[in-house]
Amino acid sequence: SSNGNGSISPASLSVLAGESAEFTLSPDENYVIDSVSGCGGSLSGITYTIDSATSDCTVSASFSLTRYSVSATAGEGGTISPATTQSIEHGSSVDFTVKADDGFEILEVTGCSGTLNETTYTTGSITSDCSVSANFTAVEESPENTPVDNGDEDESSGGGGGAVSLWFFSLMLTLLFGLRRKNHLLTA
Repeated sequence: SSNGNGSISPASLSVLAGESAEFTLSPDENYVIDSVSGCGGSLSGITYTIDSATSDCTVSASFSLTRYSVSATAGEGGTISPATTQSIEHGSSVDFTVKADDGFEILEVTGCSGTLNETTYTTGSITSDCSVSANFTAVEESPENTPVDNGDEDESSGGGGGAVSLWFFSLMLTLLFGLRRKNHLLTA
């Protein structure tokens, strides 16, 4: 007998006391043999062998979905969790949390046909072993966050530069344009 995700053949077999018997287990697509028991037999590959039949008995098998390994790695500048390899059933998906360190931002997350939504990366339907990779990039300072020296120095530090600089600039313009004037002689 089986749990319905595979079959055992033959379905029944009549043997004489002391004879051996073999059963072939056939998992359905995307399933594997989980366990087999009964009649004192042993499993090798997909064949369950009973060495010596001693009485009427039943062989039972169970099948489970194939499991795949999904690993995750993060580059410099952040983390991905869980960071350990996950064992995922065929057709399922898994979520990873991606976090950038201070001064970094998420550049891209790839692998396992997934999608990134803010800080959650969800794989596509898992059908084979695969890997997720998170990459980060340093955040460049934007101009509005960069300090600007506007010439306003604290006068107590001996600067007073804002007013002095403006006065000096005005003086220089006056001298420059004053020297370029032509003199005109006006007579009456």
